[in-house]
Amino acid sequence: MLEGLLWILLGLVVFTLALLAVPIDVKAQLDLGARARCRLRIGWLFGLVCLEKDIGARTPSEPKKPKEKGASRGLRRPSLAVIRRGFRLLGELIHHVRVRHMELDLSLGTEDPASTGQLVGYAAPIVAMANAQPRTRVTLRPNFAGARLEGVGVGEICLVPIGLVVPVVGFALSPEVRRWLFAQP
Repeated sequence: MLEGLLWILLGLVVFTLALLAVPIDVKAQLDLGARARCRLRIGWLFGLVCLEKDIGARTPSEPKKPKEKGASRGLRRPSLAVIRRGFRLLGELIHHVRVRHMELDLSLGTEDPASTGQLVGYAAPIVAMANAQPRTRVTLRPNFAGARLEGVGVGEICLVPIGLVVPVVGFALSPEVRRWLFAQP
């Protein structure tokens, strides 16, 4: 009896690990025009399970949800150590994401032309690093006509969920994060 339960438990663990080893494909289309829109398509189990979502495509007749009062009272700000740990987690997660194709064309402007030039200058190294990656093209154009952010982008990435488990568990079990989560407000 006990041996049968152990075999069933082992089978469930192997089945769960096998499901986590199946890659997830994420496709996104971004349009930063008059109304910002993002269309996401997430596919799993080699296209058998698909989820499509439009973000920012709310119609004007659709009422906005009211914000709850007092909802932010119990939130604590993370410490600098937690933020550093979060950036390290982000770096580790990026290593597990495979970019299949990414194109981004942005036009950026502020009300002050000098600030626009500085902002584009600060962003230039990031754009250069992104363009150094294979299958990635990012274009950032300054717009000195006024404050605006316009652009379009498409992208396709692939990630394997089992590769994300170790960094996320390491982040959650780190002493800094545990101290922050379980500290008394």
